[in-house]
Amino acid sequence: MPPLSYLVYHFLKGILLLALPFHYPATAVRRREHLRVKGPTLVVSNHPNTLMDPLNVVIRINRPVFFLANASLFRNPLAARVLRFLFTLPVERAQDAPGRRVRNHNNFAAVIRHLAGGGNIWVAPEGGSTRAWQLRPLKGGTARIALQALDHLPDPEALTILPVGLTYATPGRPGGVWVPQAGPPIRVKAFAELYREHPRLGVRKLTEAVRAQLEPLLVHCSDAEEERRLRWADELAQGQQPLPFVHRFDRLQLGAYRLAHWPAARKDAWAEEVDTLRAQLDEAGIPPACLAEQPRWPPLFLEVILLLLGLLPALWGLLHNLLPLGIPWLIQQRLKADREYDDTILVLTGILTLPLFYGIQTWLAARYLSSVAAAGLYLLSLPLLAYLSWSYFRYVRRGFSGRWRARTRASEAQRKAWLEARTELLQLFKS
Repeated sequence: MPPLSYLVYHFLKGILLLALPFHYPATAVRRREHLRVKGPTLVVSNHPNTLMDPLNVVIRINRPVFFLANASLFRNPLAARVLRFLFTLPVERAQDAPGRRVRNHNNFAAVIRHLAGGGNIWVAPEGGSTRAWQLRPLKGGTARIALQALDHLPDPEALTILPVGLTYATPGRPGGVWVPQAGPPIRVKAFAELYREHPRLGVRKLTEAVRAQLEPLLVHCSDAEEERRLRWADELAQGQQPLPFVHRFDRLQLGAYRLAHWPAARKDAWAEEVDTLRAQLDEAGIPPACLAEQPRWPPLFLEVILLLLGLLPALWGLLHNLLPLGIPWLIQQRLKADREYDDTILVLTGILTLPLFYGIQTWLAARYLSSVAAAGLYLLSLPLLAYLSWSYFRYVRRGFSGRWRARTRASEAQRKAWLEARTELLQLFKS
């Protein structure tokens, strides 16, 4: 990598390391040791969240990583130069070439040259982005690139495929918690002999090996309805056993595994029970996580007092973050893009608006307070105030109001029936 590109890459990586925690304040990275790559590597992951997926992965890898992107983005010469400068290589998909065969010979050659030079590339072998807890069928292009690259590498043993699973709790909304989990690297050389004798079979076997390594690293549901029910059951379990998302991830993986292996009749009965209880709680306006065995501490009157005491600090934080965080939200609403792009729009616009408005507000604070030290403390307080304000209003909307309804709208007999139904449903998560 040329020195200028190297400096630009690490400058942009530094910006993302600072910016992404604003959108993903709680992040859990598992098996971090696998993210320290040594030789040429194809980094592969599922693709639920467009540009956020490669960014969330590569900023945690110790060496520079290029990206593969849709060839349609390179049709404009200026855009092509910018994308290549920003460490992106083109690859053509079937939807990019309607009415003709896909032409990737030159594109694959460029990728192979990059790998032969010791480079690393992030690839989404699913071929497109869909917001779902599901690993869709993998294309064979990733395996084909890896196997073809072996003959061009000075040390073929060094080439590996690194699987990284991504699970977003709330894609499209700030504060979404996510779990990137890296698996052990796959040695491409192990499939070289089979590829030489039977190229198509070699590609298929390597693709199957990638899927076998990648699927256990994420929460995989069979369809959208199963995902919807699993998410709701996990929220229901939070009312019985609250867990941070890093441990909820284990619970969700267990639930998804059970649903995949239960007999169809048992799975259908569980789904019907979920839908019945959900309809009853929705009618009462009670979120599943707010269904509790007994009223929790603090008592309701004390909770109201604490919320009133926190209202002014929350409003102060909202006021001072209204422009830097509100403008990205307005832009995202105005663009009305596909929902998979919500996080991308919010993060990229926030990278511009946060430093701009935080800088202006800090400059105004320095002039008004006549103290650089006080202005510096004000600047440091802005992200903390943003997080506290977001947490406060989220708690009021989803936590307090739900518990209020659970305490005041349900009779003791109704609550008991709901709790019994919950106990049956949550057998899904019992180890």
